[in-house]
Amino acid sequence: MSGLIYRLIVLCRKNIILSSLAVLGIELIGMLARLSLSYGNLAKITEDSKESVESALFVMCAYSPLALLIISNLLVCDTLVTDMKKRWSSYAHCLPVSTVRYTGGYYLVYLMITAAAFLITTVTTAVSCAAFDKSFSFSNVKIILIAITIGNLFTVIAHLSNQITHSRILCFILLMVIGYGLPLIYSTLEMNYVNKHTAFPSIEASMIYGGFIKGILLYTIDIIAPLLPVLIPAILFIGWQLSSKIMERREK
Repeated sequence: MSGLIYRLIVLCRKNIILSSLAVLGIELIGMLARLSLSYGNLAKITEDSKESVESALFVMCAYSPLALLIISNLLVCDTLVTDMKKRWSSYAHCLPVSTVRYTGGYYLVYLMITAAAFLITTVTTAVSCAAFDKSFSFSNVKIILIAITIGNLFTVIAHLSNQITHSRILCFILLMVIGYGLPLIYSTLEMNYVNKHTAFPSIEASMIYGGFIKGILLYTIDIIAPLLPVLIPAILFIGWQLSSKIMERREK
């Protein structure tokens, strides 16, 4: 099983390294912009604009490593399609490893990437809070945990989709439907509510993700936050079991 894990890491290492360098570049750009906001040309903008720019830069610097979680997991997941096209899956059935352990290799890699993303994002958030004169609190950790939970949910959906359909295109369409469909439905309902109950509806109500994320943070974060450390591995465990069942059925 350790050999299978090593194989997955080796297959994805170049793309993961490039993605890590891209995230590091975003961090550096954000920090340089923060310095410019205090001492450079950006310091000349109006106070209202400065607050908006500062908020955007903080989010970029603090939470950009979360993108690495989704990218890295999807890169590992994508090896499923490549293996099937190169008929590695036929060889995998002959390995002296059970289907449960074989699929478990993927989900152990997902879990390692999740742990790394959590640690890195927590550090960047703490550093960003210090750089932007904000206080680091458990609320920041809650946001990180919710983002990781959603990211792992997408990972499991992508893994099972690739395993069943053997198609990157169908997997991409499914993720887009889920990723854009749910926020769009929520934001549409919110916009209709705002239009009915206010004389001047907020522009934010028409934003797809703004209202959706705001709703999650306001109405569910305090309820589910204590459960997230258990929910995150539980999502991966359920995905692992479903993936094993699918592989066993194909093996028969």
